[in-house]
Amino acid sequence: MMFPVFGSIALLSLYLAYKFVSPYLMNLLLTGYLGMLGVGALAETVKPLVDGCLPDNLTENQFHISFTMPGLLMKVFAEKPDEDPNVDIKFSYSHILVYGVSALLGGIFAWTKQFTIHNMFGVAFCIQAIRLVSLHKFSVAFILLAGLFVYDIFWVFGTEVMVFVAKSFDAPAKIIFPLSFDPWKQGILGLGDIVVPGIFIGLCIRFDYHQDQIRNKRAPERDVEIQRPFPKPYYHNVLIAYILGLITTGVVMQVFNAAQPALLYLVPFTVFTALGTAYSRGELKDMMEYTEGEEEDKKKEEQKKEKGAKGEDVPLVVTPDVYVRPPMDPEQDECLILISAGPEGIWVLGNPVLI
Repeated sequence: MMFPVFGSIALLSLYLAYKFVSPYLMNLLLTGYLGMLGVGALAETVKPLVDGCLPDNLTENQFHISFTMPGLLMKVFAEKPDEDPNVDIKFSYSHILVYGVSALLGGIFAWTKQFTIHNMFGVAFCIQAIRLVSLHKFSVAFILLAGLFVYDIFWVFGTEVMVFVAKSFDAPAKIIFPLSFDPWKQGILGLGDIVVPGIFIGLCIRFDYHQDQIRNKRAPERDVEIQRPFPKPYYHNVLIAYILGLITTGVVMQVFNAAQPALLYLVPFTVFTALGTAYSRGELKDMMEYTEGEEEDKKKEEQKKEKGAKGEDVPLVVTPDVYVRPPMDPEQDECLILISAGPEGIWVLGNPVLI
């Protein structure tokens, strides 16, 4: 919700940095930083494709590196105060291959600034961001898109900041494409104009799957089963609207020969298409009430309780090495209740279970 505010602060900071610090030094630092991130993003993006072409013995983790993270780094990166400082990294031959090739491309880009490699890193950033980020609710998505709609218009039309930073920025944080056969005449599409609508489109396809599960009276699941076909009206409609929005942006840019805020066109196209699809299908209320993960977690919790009451094999993890399960005969004990755990064993309903 605060992304437009933080984005404005970051954008203005870059503008001031390029104004008062050497642009060469700024691009050197940012290219190095984003280039290293791009190597990881590109490797993780292509790895599933590479794994599908390699035999299993090359994709299984056969190597590992263990080390203890220094105390200073633990304070910076640890999510919890008592987090284990020991790090164990496992990797395979396919990891070595994809990271090696990605690092080679990163070196070529740092030396030549070749725009094709630049775009490869940019696309990888977009794919990983869309894969990792979820907005959970359509109401949150609509508010975020509205905020970014205003953000984009203000910084492009209201000031020179956005255009100045975009033209000065050499790091892979945008997509560069030719506007004509003139090699010096290029268009720029910010990664935010891909990532933000992409996250919204991802929300739409998961809502498609959710509605299909409800119609077929199956329990909703969090992960979309790509192998099983299901109707995708929201996904298809919003994706087409996004493409039309991009085309409109390009046409307006060519007609007026001026930079255009892409979200000025992408937000209305995608949002109104999603709302129109929901209204035409009588699912507007379902859309606004939809929350990713909430129903799925409740359903899994209910299923776990039902299995425990029936005495089915539902393991309870006490420590990483100790598991306790309910008795197979439900007449003896209806459910498992953990009383205490000690070095001599685990006490269940007052009876010791030796480990």
